Amino acid sequence: MNGLIRGQGMDPAGIALATGGRWVRDPAESATISGASIDTREIIAGNLFFAFPGERVDGHDFVRAAAEAGASAVVVERDIEIDAGVGVLRVASTRGAIAALAGAYRRALKDVRVIGVTGSNGKTTTVRMIDAALRGAGMTGTHATKSHNNDIGVPLTILNARRSDGYLVCEVGTSAPGEIRRLAAIAAPDIAVITSIGRAHLENLGSVAGIAAEKADLVRSAPDDGVAVVIGGSPELDAELARGVSCRVVRAGEVGPTTDRAGSPIDCLVTDFVSHAGGSAFSVSGHPVRLPLPGAHNACNAAIAFGVAIALGCDPTRVCEGLAASVPPQMRLEVVDIALGSGTIRVVNDAYNANPDSMLAGLGMLAGGAFDQVQTDRAESDQPRRVAVLGDMLEMGPASAEAHREIAVRVAGDDEIDLGLFVGEQFAEVVGDLGPGCELFPSREEWTDPVAALLRPGDVVLLKGSRGMRLERLIDVLRGRAAVAQGR
Repeated sequence: MNGLIRGQGMDPAGIALATGGRWVRDPAESATISGASIDTREIIAGNLFFAFPGERVDGHDFVRAAAEAGASAVVVERDIEIDAGVGVLRVASTRGAIAALAGAYRRALKDVRVIGVTGSNGKTTTVRMIDAALRGAGMTGTHATKSHNNDIGVPLTILNARRSDGYLVCEVGTSAPGEIRRLAAIAAPDIAVITSIGRAHLENLGSVAGIAAEKADLVRSAPDDGVAVVIGGSPELDAELARGVSCRVVRAGEVGPTTDRAGSPIDCLVTDFVSHAGGSAFSVSGHPVRLPLPGAHNACNAAIAFGVAIALGCDPTRVCEGLAASVPPQMRLEVVDIALGSGTIRVVNDAYNANPDSMLAGLGMLAGGAFDQVQTDRAESDQPRRVAVLGDMLEMGPASAEAHREIAVRVAGDDEIDLGLFVGEQFAEVVGDLGPGCELFPSREEWTDPVAALLRPGDVVLLKGSRGMRLERLIDVLRGRAAVAQGR
């Protein structure tokens, strides 16, 4: 839709045509409409503000604030009162309008290579790594700045891309069959990425095979001359890809052998992996990488990013330099040190989300000492402990009881984990008497104070649970106790 682009922005007539909307008030003749927002706190001058109705918050109540923040136009579903100077586009559905406009804008980005990233775990982290790798190689582009991976988030990412970008990295999520296919139709990725196939959203996707089938839809959306960069080691994914895809497939990851557990060759192979205090060191296809994140799974994410960059013709050495500058997203293995009493409690905040596979990965790093603090000599009674604070894994469906029991038994049986603290009703249903070193807090709301009381200076604490559990609240409680102890 060539009529959508006007100068450095979007043409009002093209916007109306793409969305099926009608300009109730035309934008100012001098206005440049570029980018999109649904949050007045994040508006950049010239943005198109989409007013989404909601159960608790209605975006239509914020159109005046959007105009004051610099929006050139607002997109609404109902009549509003607003001062002149900002355009008003009336549409049947703002949700449908943002998707339609993003699809049209994507088709206008003819020189931008679009990368779509999906997976059960590691999507947001891998998006950041791809961006870092490509920037390190001298490219400029746009990436999803948050976990914008649904039918609102993907369009937002696309609409905030620039025509001058060399690349655009979109995060593509799913919780039910068909979602990836619909989002892929909007993003139309040149490169499809699958970071992992694991036990997430089983409530709607049913099984790991069902998850693989859903994720593989992103690969099927890539053009014949496109590339798919996927994690190795998943028989379910390999079975889906064997059904036929038109693009070239590159496999990455699997620390160790040159073929993965499914018997497929690994193109971007991780070797020589070593965890260290500041992250990890390893090689990808013989090229050394120092990554500011711990964990073999993050080395595999880096190998995927490496594969994407190589597919775009980047220099491997510069790609590795870019990976070394990766900035992990918040609440993904985010280390928070809190001074308390005679020492420091280290909290590893990985509380953004959880499923059994990501839980096991986090517990493996905790038990292996990946997060340990540097300790001075102290009495045996003051020796640091490794503590797992684990919240319910939501959206597990019929697999919930088995999954929670698996995690509880894993913690109880690991001599390298000193204390396991389980939070939530779903853990309460399966956690019985696991012996010393394990405690249960069944209430989702009344657990932070008693858990904080069990922690002591020197402890290393892993926080891991589904987003709805909000385990990061423990950090605020610990900081409050530290402030009281220091007399503030």
